Amino acid sequence: MDKNEYEKNKIDELRNIAEKLIKDEIYFIEAIREIKDRINLIKLTVEEERLLKAIDSDTDDIPVGEVRKKWNKEALEKIDIELNDYMKEIKPDVIKICKKILKLN
Repeated sequence: MDKNEYEKNKIDELRNIAEKLIKDEIYFIEAIREIKDRINLIKLTVEEERLLKAIDSDTDDIPVGEVRKKWNKEALEKIDIELNDYMKEIKPDVIKICKKILKLN
């Protein structure tokens, strides 16, 4: 696989994550982390990059993926309630970033 094909595959993955986030088909924090890890593939404004990095930093203690399955249910519910309040403020801006990602070639 050459460099261009590799990059195209990574951008396709990024688009898939953005689409799932918009449709609420992926845990919000997991999607943010996946997007932030691929930030070098997309052209974002400084503010957009800062937002993604800030969200990742603010939520670095929240479990995702397989780790989440091992956590206590009540503890996760408490985390998710707090996260929902936080998300109300930031989600509209994240959705704008995701829509920008969906337009990538």
